[in-house]
Amino acid sequence: MVMAAGTANAEYTAQVLVAPDAPAGDAMWAAGISANGQLILVYAWNVATNATDALYVYHTATHQYSPVPLDPDAVAGTMNPLGINDQGLIVGSYLSSTVIVPAWAAAIGYMPFQAFTFDPSSGTYYNFNPAKEINPSDWANCQAVGINSLGMITGVYENGGGEQGYILANIRVEHVKLFYKTIDVLPQGTINMTPPFVGYNGGRSQPQAINNLGQVVGYYTDAKTVAAIGTQGFRWDPLSGFTTLNVPGNINNTAQAINDLGVIVGSTYNPKGTTNGDGFIYSHGSYTIYDYPGSTFTILYGLSDGGAMVGDCQNADGSYSAFVLSPN
Repeated sequence: MVMAAGTANAEYTAQVLVAPDAPAGDAMWAAGISANGQLILVYAWNVATNATDALYVYHTATHQYSPVPLDPDAVAGTMNPLGINDQGLIVGSYLSSTVIVPAWAAAIGYMPFQAFTFDPSSGTYYNFNPAKEINPSDWANCQAVGINSLGMITGVYENGGGEQGYILANIRVEHVKLFYKTIDVLPQGTINMTPPFVGYNGGRSQPQAINNLGQVVGYYTDAKTVAAIGTQGFRWDPLSGFTTLNVPGNINNTAQAINDLGVIVGSTYNPKGTTNGDGFIYSHGSYTIYDYPGSTFTILYGLSDGGAMVGDCQNADGSYSAFVLSPN
């Protein structure tokens, strides 16, 4: 793997994403883009309270924002939308007002975060926790973070041994165990759930997206190297397994999205650079850096099959912006 020369700024046209009826003072945050590039998931974020105040789908063909109702089961402000597919299905997580975590988790302060999907055709939410269904005593926080056009979902749940990734082929099935797969960069083996909880004794694997080929990208930490290099990006392929994705010389790498061509985007940090973090594009063994013009921090969250990208940045004045990049 080699570092591509220069940056990708000149190769894209940037458009800031702002919903016209977003709450005053909120920042916009882009969470993902559908594989066909027609739908972008964005939300209004209250920077002071870290609350999600409103959720939207931006239609790239009409340049219109469609508001999405918030789940009534969610504690106000806690919805975290994370992925959208070609059919407009949305996945994410929130702090549930009704779910109860296992006793061991409650004893150490875990909160009942629940995964969700939103179906725009019916306007309804479906709340689920695959880890809870597989092992009712061995779960805590659960997120759905990515969904492909076939309805396959990837996510992460937390337990006393670390954070484990999962793939769920279809949430609307009777026998979840037949459609569930755990994916861990660093296999944890048997996890000891006996209190007291004394910290992570296993790896932390956090998927972020899944494409239509079933390939998953995300990031992980290794107890042996986390102090020196932080998070490391990964790609998981159903046939070949895991590949680590780190921009050479950088630390705190995260892979956030992958399209069906195998192109990957994410974020990275150069300790010798002039920003607090950069976006990266990985294609055919090469990394290219992208920084939103004038920003001090950039992260790329989503990527379509046509090469359009969405991301977020912090501007020089401290404000935040969501954007979409269209290839020139």
